[in-house]
Amino acid sequence: MDVGSALVVSAMAAVVLFGVFFNDTAVLRRKLRKIGAAPIRDLREESTARIRGTVEILAHEPQLFAPLSGRACTAFVVLITEHVGSSTRTVLRETQCVDFLVRDTTGVARIAVHGEPNVDAAFDFEIRNVDASQVDPRIDYFMRTRGLDPTSMKTRNLVFQEGVLAIGESITALGRVSFEEGVGDPKAIDAGYRESALRRRAVLLPPVDESLILSDHVRTVRSS
Repeated sequence: MDVGSALVVSAMAAVVLFGVFFNDTAVLRRKLRKIGAAPIRDLREESTARIRGTVEILAHEPQLFAPLSGRACTAFVVLITEHVGSSTRTVLRETQCVDFLVRDTTGVARIAVHGEPNVDAAFDFEIRNVDASQVDPRIDYFMRTRGLDPTSMKTRNLVFQEGVLAIGESITALGRVSFEEGVGDPKAIDAGYRESALRRRAVLLPPVDESLILSDHVRTVRSS
C-alpha cells in the first residue's frame, strides 16, 4: 500500500472511530458511567443522582405498548433508517415514556417523565427488507400515523428497529432528586409496614434545562 492509500485508509478509520466515540448514545453512556450509582435510600433532596434497579409499573399510569412489536413497556424507542449504497440516513426516531418505578435493594423511586427523556434502550426488535405487499398492520399503522407512506418500502431499503424498557428489566437513571409525601413503597404497604411505607417516596425528575437519562445498556447499568 502506497503512502497516499495509507493516509486515506487512516483518515477513514479516524472518521469511523470519531463517529463511534462521539455519537449521542456513546456520550450519554459515558456521562452515566462517570457518576456512581447511589442507593435509593441515600438520595438527597435537589441533588443530581444516578440510580439503578428493576423496572416496575406505576399504579394508575396508562399502559404503554411498543408500536412495532406490541410489547408492554414503560418506554420505547423506534428508529427507521434508510440505506442507500454505503450511506445511512435517519428517516424517523421516536421516543415515548410513561412514569414508572425503579426498585433496588434499599427502596423504590418514581421516574417522573416531563418532556422527552433521553432513552438508551437496546434495539432488540428489527425488521428489514419489508415486502410492501405484506406489510404488518402495526408497521402500516405506525408509518401512516407519522406521515410516512408504507408503499414506499417497495423501492426503499428501510430498516425498522425498536428498543424498550421492559417491566422487570434492570436499568439505570440519572436525574434530579425530589420527594413526594404520602405514597411510599407499595410493596412495603402490602407487607404490612404501612406507617413507614406511607412516609414518602423518592422521585427522579429532569435536571434543570436538561433531560432525564434512562439506559438499559448492560455495561452502563453495572458500572459503579
